[in-house]
Amino acid sequence: MAVNGARWVTRTWIAVGAILLVLAVYVRGLGQRIGGRTPAESAAPTIPEPMQLLSRAGRTRIDGRWLWIEPEHRERWERCYQRPFEIVDCPRFAEWSASSRGAETVLLIGELTRGKAEEGLTALALVFELARRTEWKVGVLDGNADALELARLLEQWLETWAPVSANDPLLAEPARAAFALWARVTREVVDGPVFGTDAAAESHARVFADSLTRSRAPAATDFGRALAENTPRAFAVLLDESDFLVGLAEESARLFPEIDGACGS
Repeated sequence: MAVNGARWVTRTWIAVGAILLVLAVYVRGLGQRIGGRTPAESAAPTIPEPMQLLSRAGRTRIDGRWLWIEPEHRERWERCYQRPFEIVDCPRFAEWSASSRGAETVLLIGELTRGKAEEGLTALALVFELARRTEWKVGVLDGNADALELARLLEQWLETWAPVSANDPLLAEPARAAFALWARVTREVVDGPVFGTDAAAESHARVFADSLTRSRAPAATDFGRALAENTPRAFAVLLDESDFLVGLAEESARLFPEIDGACGS
């Protein structure tokens, strides 16, 4: 009788373990379906040299058959992926993105951003090329609409991928580059007024930077710690009360001097 009881207990624990395993798999899958992100488990990036995609060399690597694009995005991808690389004459960013070709390309960027990590990196490559080939500097007569829209596009990407990027060999460095470019573009908005600064834009930037890094909190986020380890000055400057984005903006100018809001002119 004791033996039968022991068997019953063992079988019960096996059943409970199986149920917990099924629940864990289900919850993980649910998290992925509703937009939750999990860090990549591989030790090497699935796309070699991911930072190259953000450089001028990105065009030589990406083509219409780019194997990282999922079937549901492929039709729009084949129509739109070349458009950022084909821009000439340095149009204003907001003007180009409001055109029919631009609007569809921005829509593709949003779809890829919400996809898997490889698609997310591809979306970021397209954003960097848009920033490289359009004008978004704030001038007395130009206003800040261009910089605002570009910064918003970068914010959407960072909100999705920065929290898990520190542990992802594919996105770790590109995410820091995206944050630095966001800071450079956002400084255009903050410093845009002829007199003083744009207080609302500065406050928004502070909240957004804090949400990603927790630089002023007792413990930084994983992304914040990675930023501190790789660009300590930029992270330290985030603690300043004013011009807290200057360190990141300078890092962006060092990495990508041609992305200056005026098509490298």
